[in-house]
Amino acid sequence: MFGPKIINCVYNPLKVTKESLIEFKYGKYKDDGMFKFLKMIEVRMSDYYFTKYLVRNHVNPNLEIVIEVFQKETDLEIVLYDLYDTIPYDEDFLENAGGQIFTTEDEGIFTDYFRCVDPKNENRIDGTNVSIRVYDVQTNIIERIGMMDFWEYENETEKLNIEMLKSNGMFRIFKGIVINLNVDCQLYKIGE
Repeated sequence: MFGPKIINCVYNPLKVTKESLIEFKYGKYKDDGMFKFLKMIEVRMSDYYFTKYLVRNHVNPNLEIVIEVFQKETDLEIVLYDLYDTIPYDEDFLENAGGQIFTTEDEGIFTDYFRCVDPKNENRIDGTNVSIRVYDVQTNIIERIGMMDFWEYENETEKLNIEMLKSNGMFRIFKGIVINLNVDCQLYKIGE
């Protein structure tokens, strides 16, 4: 086999290589062409893993999106996330992040998201504590190992994910939609 090999030092459910590309056939990124894989963030909760892939557009280097992939029964569930906001550590925001409903506001339009409840801890307000390993696809280096809390919300059309990095307390809020890998995008596994 010649060329780049499948990356296997972090959980890689899409089996991408350093040269892999992804293109979106539908939705708001359908006219943006190819995206290159920059980072893979392996997220571990006890014995359960999932991965967030950070991809950047070839034409517009300021256009970055996150593709979250996890095993759901026998299939992969894939969520395409945009960064919605970042917030420095704030006690009041931390309390809101643990509520049953999280509301966003865009130009006077309010949208409610409902907490995805952990069946074992239905009333839990703290985030799910996970460990992360951040792998740089282009340099082939694990650049960071750390801890993070996260909260998941959803409504009829979107998912909302709030992360708090333990290292600096920074909150990152992502909004996203579930996509079908075989319908909504084309993954090019170059060098496989």
